[in-house]
Amino acid sequence: MCPRKYLLILPYLFALNYMAGSDQNGPTAAHRQKDDPALQQALDELIRLASYTEAGLNYTEYSDRLLTAKASIDVALQHTTDTLAGLKIQLAVTYYVGAREAWERKIQVRSGSGDDYYDNLIHTFWEKGRKAASRAEKYAWSDHATRQQIDESDRAETAQEEAELAENDRREKAAENERAAKFQPKEPVTDVEKKRWVEAADRERKRRFAPEGTVYNLKPITVTTQHQKTTVAFGTELKLIKKNSDGTVHIEKGELQADVPGDDVTNDRDVLAAFRTLAATAQAP
Repeated sequence: MCPRKYLLILPYLFALNYMAGSDQNGPTAAHRQKDDPALQQALDELIRLASYTEAGLNYTEYSDRLLTAKASIDVALQHTTDTLAGLKIQLAVTYYVGAREAWERKIQVRSGSGDDYYDNLIHTFWEKGRKAASRAEKYAWSDHATRQQIDESDRAETAQEEAELAENDRREKAAENERAAKFQPKEPVTDVEKKRWVEAADRERKRRFAPEGTVYNLKPITVTTQHQKTTVAFGTELKLIKKNSDGTVHIEKGELQADVPGDDVTNDRDVLAAFRTLAATAQAP
């Protein structure tokens, strides 16, 4: 999945892993269903969205219905207190958004040679969206034990999702390179054009990635010193001191130092923005 917005699926998967089990002392399944009409509204929109994939819509019709459904779901989830169920719903929606982006990419390419690849990608996203929607509906009204089972299943699929994302990214890059090879200009690219491309790529790299040695934490970090316990808030700019052999990284913020899992920090501002959006949604009343 070469378009980087597809990779925004991963923060939802990570967030589900971090937050799984946090509703142990929450309301019972019966009380959830009775007291959370906003969650039911979001689920109704999600199930309706799933049915659109079987209705034979063209790209414009699908895109319009997706945007309408997503807007309605976003509004509904702002009024639910069930953050974990809301994340399950958002993950399902993300797959449907991925299908639209793959469809858009197919239209942009218009080469004919990549149609099977994009068609398969679209239907793969739809199938994952339908399964995620079904899990979200079950999860919403389940007791804590059943939710734990669903969370464990989702965690088991996270590694597979990452592998599939990487493989799709590789395949699309290969397809793009093949198409580019067919349309190479007859005359050599000028030095001016090469310089312009290099400068544009450098600007994009600086926009997206933090400077060397700078990272951001994707979850709060608690540091206990001899005198006190201090929590570094999510999204804080940190100094990366070194990468440890056990997969952790040594970070520093002022006088505070800590070793944290490598997956808990990022230098990718796009991923950080996705986490911030997710956190804002989770904290909405």
